[in-house]
Amino acid sequence: MTIHGIDASTNVAKPIKMTDQKLHIKGSEIETKLDTINTSLGSLSVSVGDVNVNTDGLEGLVGTSNTSLSAIEGSVDGIEGLIGTTNTTLTAISDSVDGLESLIGDLDTAQDLTNTKLTALVSASGINRTSSTFMSSVALAANSQHSSSFDASSYKSVRILGSSLNGGSLNIMGSVDNSTWYVLKGMYAQMDDSYYNYSEIINNAPKYITIKNQGSSDTVTIVAEGQSF
Repeated sequence: MTIHGIDASTNVAKPIKMTDQKLHIKGSEIETKLDTINTSLGSLSVSVGDVNVNTDGLEGLVGTSNTSLSAIEGSVDGIEGLIGTTNTTLTAISDSVDGLESLIGDLDTAQDLTNTKLTALVSASGINRTSSTFMSSVALAANSQHSSSFDASSYKSVRILGSSLNGGSLNIMGSVDNSTWYVLKGMYAQMDDSYYNYSEIINNAPKYITIKNQGSSDTVTIVAEGQSF
């Protein structure tokens, strides 16, 4: 086996001579090699320092990333909060719409009821009344009663109109059997220009109605109608 060593003067590997099976190595050469190793270790230390520096930079980036992730998490929490608020608002809007629809339904019901009452009111007021004329321009002589009577049982009221030149009084006559007559109401003329006019309404009249001229000399023209609703 041949052992090689580094020549200190030439820095070249050469075989080491063995004398009596003993290895002779110069201390100066060992020191030189140790110095070389130390130098190499120093260089290695510098490299490790660089690695440390790079590691510090990486730790800084990791810290920055963590901060960014925290900010993102905070933003996500904020978005979730806004979504929750939006859902609450939408729920409130939905409830309000439901309440509005309920109010509209109530208004429709109230309107139907109002229309029903208005129809009844119009009917009661006579706006939509129907009429049946039983005297049309009848000339009723003085001190005489109209020969025909009017069956008022199907009517709510009877309206009587008339005119004369002298303004004699009239009587509205009523009967339940069309035989025996009673005075229901007197009619007295009101002057209008050169004529005297009569106007009267009998509500809830007996079954039969007719007119009697109480005047002694005046002819009265009579119009009478029954009104129903």
